[in-house]
Amino acid sequence: MAIVTDYGPVDEPADCDHPSHCERDAVATVPSPNVLNVLGGFRFCDFHLALWADTKGDWTTLQELGIQRLAADDRFLFLDAAPPKLERDLTYRRIGVDHRGLAHYYVDGRLEGDGDRVITVDSRLQFIDAYDVPAHVGLEGWVDHVDDRRCWVEVEDRFSDFGGDGR
Repeated sequence: MAIVTDYGPVDEPADCDHPSHCERDAVATVPSPNVLNVLGGFRFCDFHLALWADTKGDWTTLQELGIQRLAADDRFLFLDAAPPKLERDLTYRRIGVDHRGLAHYYVDGRLEGDGDRVITVDSRLQFIDAYDVPAHVGLEGWVDHVDDRRCWVEVEDRFSDFGGDGR
């Protein structure tokens, strides 16, 4: 995280200061709520800028700094915006959106004894990754792992259908 005195659009290439691993370039700098505003701020990519504003409930600051247009549309910041079904041969159930803005889906209808399968897609519904959840961990353990290590933006309440605690 850099020490800054100016807030607003980022003029030179910079890394996103979000505490999670983020490979996107920063687009704007916002005040840090825990540091004197004259001493520090956060440089965020478009997704984390929108997440910052949603989390703080502070889109007004983005408007005042003239950077609201730089924030990603919050299509995946609220899980209801993620589509409930992807047009594929299989039906997927939404689980949640992680700190990177990727929607996670559970593959429904796998064979008995198979491990759970999860895919991730970006906000354009482009496939990012697919992986099997280890059988000894299970889907509930995997959701807890993502929650502890990466953080969920939101997990659907109906996740309890899978045996999770609905976090």
